[in-house]
Amino acid sequence: MPNDTLVAVDLAKAEFDVVASTQVGKVDKGRRVKRTAFMELMAQYPQATVIMEACGSAHELGRKLQKLGHKVVLLPPHAVRPYVTRSKTDRADAKALLELSDAVRQRLGDAAVVLGTAVDGRVHLVANVAPALVERGVKAGNVVRAAAQVAGGGGGGRDTMAQAGGRDPEKLPEALATARAEIERALTA
Repeated sequence: MPNDTLVAVDLAKAEFDVVASTQVGKVDKGRRVKRTAFMELMAQYPQATVIMEACGSAHELGRKLQKLGHKVVLLPPHAVRPYVTRSKTDRADAKALLELSDAVRQRLGDAAVVLGTAVDGRVHLVANVAPALVERGVKAGNVVRAAAQVAGGGGGGRDTMAQAGGRDPEKLPEALATARAEIERALTA
C-alpha cells in the first residue's frame, strides 16, 4: 500500500512546527512541539514522507526518522526560500501556495496536488494537475470548485492549475476530501 502521509517540519532551536496531511484529505491543523518531544510525536505517525529544510540538525533528525521507518526528504535552502516572507512562512500568501503546489507536483511527476490552508477565517485552495492527468479527465478548475463549494466559496482556473476560496475554515478537511473524491471520480469515469 502506498504511503499517503506527508509531514512538513519547520525546524528551530527549541521548537518545531509540524504539519501533516494525507491524500485522503485530512489535514492536521499543525502543532508546535519542543525539540525534546519531536521524536516521540513522530513515532506516533505511520510511515510517512517527512520534508524538512536541509541543515545540520535536519541530517541528524533525518537519520533518526529513517530508523522509525519514515522516508526523509531534505530540501536545499534555495528551494525553501521562495516560500519564506518576513523571515517566517506566510501561510496566507496565495502566490506561495501556488508555487508550492507546482513544486510538489513537479517532484511527484504525473500527479494531482491539492493544497489548502485556513487563515484569518478564510479558506484558500489550490490545485495543480499534471498534463497526463488532464488528458485522463482530471481538471484543476473542477477539483477546486467542488472543494470550495464545501467550504462556502468558489473558484476556478486552468485545467492544470486553479485556485479557490471559501468562508468556512472548519470545513477545510471535508473540502480536501471532496477534492480527492473529485479526482478519483474523474479518473474512473
